Amino acid sequence: FPLYAGIYGIIKDTGLVESLTHAFLAVSTPGSYPLVVFAYSAVLNYLVPSGGAKWAMEAPYVLGAAKELGVAATSVAMAYAYGDMATNLVQPFWAIPLLGVARLEFRDILGYELLALAVYTVLVSAALVLVFMVRYRRRHEDEVGEDVYETNPRSHVLELVWSVIPLGLLLGWYRRGERAL
Repeated sequence: FPLYAGIYGIIKDTGLVESLTHAFLAVSTPGSYPLVVFAYSAVLNYLVPSGGAKWAMEAPYVLGAAKELGVAATSVAMAYAYGDMATNLVQPFWAIPLLGVARLEFRDILGYELLALAVYTVLVSAALVLVFMVRYRRRHEDEVGEDVYETNPRSHVLELVWSVIPLGLLLGWYRRGERAL
């Protein structure tokens, strides 16, 4: 954990908090921010597997962006926890004792874990989208949000990358698991 404390110090004392906060603000709206945090937490869980250490390092900029967007800290914390839990399905430290008892190897259960990850990710993503669609819905006909493509012309690229990378990862993992059989 001293490594994580060092990373926290670097993030806090070098101005990275402001830069990362602005990066989150650039790619999200109040309605999409929890989904962005969910995906970000899931990806980062591979680099820092300790949820508590990860939250200590990232809370300053994740919550800073939430405050700027007007999104409740509780919503962000739950989206963050859901993302952290999603990738725990694929790096199952919880399963190590069970694998030993059942005399199985990690590759024997990987396909099931990827299926669970896919189902979990789809369900949680859909729930986050639905909840925040209702929370930030238009209440009057004259309420019109800003045109995302006008304010951020690279939004199409973000949408494409956001779709292609997870699909590629899932297909790659599937192919690798298929070869192991």
